[in-house]
Amino acid sequence: MLELAKIMDAWRLVPRVIVAMYGIMIYKLFTWYTAIPTHDEKSCDSALIEVLLEQNIPVESVMEMSCTIIDTVGGPTTQQSSFVSIIIGLSSVMFAFYVNSGGKWEFSKKDRSRWYSSSSDKEEDKRRVISE
Repeated sequence: MLELAKIMDAWRLVPRVIVAMYGIMIYKLFTWYTAIPTHDEKSCDSALIEVLLEQNIPVESVMEMSCTIIDTVGGPTTQQSSFVSIIIGLSSVMFAFYVNSGGKWEFSKKDRSRWYSSSSDKEEDKRRVISE
């Protein structure tokens, strides 16, 4: 059982699953937010509509020519926008938790020198070993 815990810690399975689920939640939040419907309020000139219809112009064209958009109604409310902003803003906190999670790997001085020394340091170590 302890081996399983070490494997899960080494592969960081739980943090990866949490970050993946958070990514799915962000995607679903985005699709919901962008699907909030809006519609345009129009103001139409009735006299112009009558004149154009008398000239046998198709109704769709008459509506395009005689109506103007005065306002766009609907869309996300202030509360919905705030909710989305907070959830998206928390993604940086989630990423910080992911980066800082997991075991803290300790290296001995011998391991550190092997990983962090430059090639010139290694050559110097070889000369020191040969001379001893």
